[in-house]
Amino acid sequence: MKKILAVLLVLILTACTLRMGAFAPRRPDIPEHRDLVSADCLECHDLAGRQDHKSDDDCLRCHHLVKGI
Repeated sequence: MKKILAVLLVLILTACTLRMGAFAPRRPDIPEHRDLVSADCLECHDLAGRQDHKSDDDCLRCHHLVKGI
């Protein structure tokens, strides 16, 4: 029973690090955001002051396009 709980705990902790950022701001549906690749984000957005972002992060993994707003 203890082994099952340990495995379950590891799976839960791993899944939490791999999933999308739940509180990441969404990209508004504007022409500049529609055809982006991750590298394009750094042309407009400066990450120098952000401790939780690296320059090689995949921005589009967490910051999804929101349509209809």
